[in-house]
Amino acid sequence: MIKRIAILLILAISGTTYAETHICKSEVGFQLDVVNGKEFNSTFTDSSGWDYVQTEKDGKWIIKRLGSDEVIYECTTQNKCVDNSGNGSGFYKDDSGIFRWISVISVAEGSQIVMVSMGRCTKI
Repeated sequence: MIKRIAILLILAISGTTYAETHICKSEVGFQLDVVNGKEFNSTFTDSSGWDYVQTEKDGKWIIKRLGSDEVIYECTTQNKCVDNSGNGSGFYKDDSGIFRWISVISVAEGSQIVMVSMGRCTKI
């Protein structure tokens, strides 16, 4: 009984609180290859496995890949998490729960790969 009370007290005074969590399942993936800033190639890709967990923790929003502990983004708002590099990468979610994950990767001077995943987030 004392052990249970101690555990409850530790949980109650813990500085880490989890207020809200969403599972975001990708439904479509898209890749755009920009070659030398002149040629564009686009394809739909298999986005299975491009699923995310969005959790509020201590007033910040944490984005992780489903099944991973690695934090992809840590943001101050629920609907917009932008990469600090300024390249446009980020996680965007609207009020209806539709999300867009965008990753921009520079592969050479003037050449980029842009990956986009879209789907729905569900509060758990």
